[in-house]
Amino acid sequence: FCQWQERSYAPGDSWSTDPCTTCTCKMGLSECVTLESIECQDPCSNSPCFNGATCIGSPGYLNYHCKCPPDWMGSKCHLPSHPCPTYTRNATCAVNQQRTLYIYD
Repeated sequence: FCQWQERSYAPGDSWSTDPCTTCTCKMGLSECVTLESIECQDPCSNSPCFNGATCIGSPGYLNYHCKCPPDWMGSKCHLPSHPCPTYTRNATCAVNQQRTLYIYD
């Protein structure tokens, strides 16, 4: 038998660990393979990064990270790192839940 996340599988049983990985129990050992689809082999193929960021990935489900250019941050480089301009006329700038708010006096 094989164990995976507190579940037991009999020899010959198969299961998916994520949308890109299938495992099979073979003689008490779990053998896992990455599916051949382009999204699984190259998770950067669907351009998950924004604002000119570089996607760095390797085969597997969501197995990538984004290298953000200056002035951008977040897991997909979707947030400005300096969202508030240095000068706002008669306003206070605040960032709240990925939104830039201007509070005018």
